[in-house]
Amino acid sequence: MALQMRKASRKRTKARIGLAGPSGAGKTMSALLVAYGITKDWNKIGMIDTEMGSGELYVGASVKGLNLVIGEYNYIRIDPPYTATKYTDAIKEMEAAGIEVVIVDSLTHAWAGSGGLLDKHGKITDASKSKNTWTAWRTVTPEHNALVDALLLSTSHIIATVRSKQEYAQTKDETTGKTVVEKLGMAPVQREGMEYEFTVFFDIDINHQAHASKDRTNVFDGLYLKLSPQAGEKYVEWMMSGNEELPQSAPPAKPVPEQIKEELAQAFEGTQAGQVVPPTPQPAPTTEAQPAPAKPATPTPPTVPPPALPQPDEKKIMPAQMKYIMTKMQNLFVKTKKCDIETVKTCVYDAFKVESMKDIKASHFNAVTNWLEEFAREQPAPDKQ
Repeated sequence: MALQMRKASRKRTKARIGLAGPSGAGKTMSALLVAYGITKDWNKIGMIDTEMGSGELYVGASVKGLNLVIGEYNYIRIDPPYTATKYTDAIKEMEAAGIEVVIVDSLTHAWAGSGGLLDKHGKITDASKSKNTWTAWRTVTPEHNALVDALLLSTSHIIATVRSKQEYAQTKDETTGKTVVEKLGMAPVQREGMEYEFTVFFDIDINHQAHASKDRTNVFDGLYLKLSPQAGEKYVEWMMSGNEELPQSAPPAKPVPEQIKEELAQAFEGTQAGQVVPPTPQPAPTTEAQPAPAKPATPTPPTVPPPALPQPDEKKIMPAQMKYIMTKMQNLFVKTKKCDIETVKTCVYDAFKVESMKDIKASHFNAVTNWLEEFAREQPAPDKQ
């Protein structure tokens, strides 16, 4: 495919904000305040916490100097080992649930924590005969790159915190001749160059003062400030000043009404949109007919009743939510060999009164995932069948 040249145009992109600081600098609180400034809704904020549960301690806290109380945000806790895969899975789960701003608190554990990339690198090196550290990076670097991709390609705004260590040096005061300790700055505890992956990267000192060491927006360049919801508002203002992103070289979209009409015609044999029709009863086979192939017994669905049926005008399930549900089916049933994917789908159709997976409503996403987990718990393991 030939390369194409066009005029550069700044698009509306999701926030990629990094916050680095030593312990006690206020990284988590700052991340929550900036996230609230972006979305103005605590229900649309999610936190991925690797700090042994400390991320939940901020709920209900009053913010000094601001007429604001931290609300109840969504939460996922990651415990050791801090593998890069756990981070990417947590980000995808937040995206599937429709979270608008994802806070990763903190990225340091993915690099320097127990089971993190440095830990894995060391174990691979020790286990090798050559003890070649460069060879170990061939395994570790792709995992790091996958984590970076998950952050950069996320459909949500991303705010990530990174621990930093203070660097010092001994110098001699030319006036007094005495040796003094000079503060050189802060170094993030992450892979070198990680801060350049963000649109804005703030260094926060122990007095909670933030300075943008990198700022592609030019909104915060040269400023020293305490991060607040206003910083998130300023970012949104800059973001919305860009052009709306359009897909490149995309085929012309088929009119939605026609597409829905065709899908309904195939699924419901010409019935009206939104009408759910029970399957047509099939006549009993005659004695001359060939016997139908034996099918595996359908597992018994959970006894917990599904929620009330959605209304026809509700939004259908989003692609990201559908992908998450299908992945959950694979993990809970196919990989455990409890039953095949088509059998699980059939049980979902019966429980939620739908004809296909695409007829599930977006508002029933949580109900379906909970139902699948309950369904899986009630099915015996393969060796007990």
